[in-house]
Amino acid sequence: MIRFTFTYLRPVALFLAIVFLFQCCKVYQKESTTIEQAIGPDKKKVQIITTDDRKLFFDSIYFKNEKLYGLMSKNKNLLEKTEVEIIIESIKEIHVLDKVKSRNRTIVLAVVSGGILLIIGTCIYIGISTMRDADDAADRFEDWLKNNPII
Repeated sequence: MIRFTFTYLRPVALFLAIVFLFQCCKVYQKESTTIEQAIGPDKKKVQIITTDDRKLFFDSIYFKNEKLYGLMSKNKNLLEKTEVEIIIESIKEIHVLDKVKSRNRTIVLAVVSGGILLIIGTCIYIGISTMRDADDAADRFEDWLKNNPII
């Protein structure tokens, strides 16, 4: 009985891990913006696509001494920032983070994954309880056969 439960919990754990990975994703606007719009006063997160099709992600970009710089998280550590000079001629597109779509996608993924987990949990519970009922019925049938031999 316990083996049955753990057998089906491994895929559920894998599914949860994948869902959490998707929740960490950010959604950027499809339309490219100008450098001036991306800089703005509210320090927007941006994705810069270079002329050689590399994607660079910055927490914010700004002008300093008439050069364009970007703050980039260092090795996925959110507290350590690295200042990187951006060559303006190498910029092909600039996409700003779309906070509304990012938030909506996170909410939808959380609700959908919660619903799927509820369905999976219910199916596992029904399967286990059905197996218990089947085991009880088999035991009762065996007892009946012992007490009431057919031949």
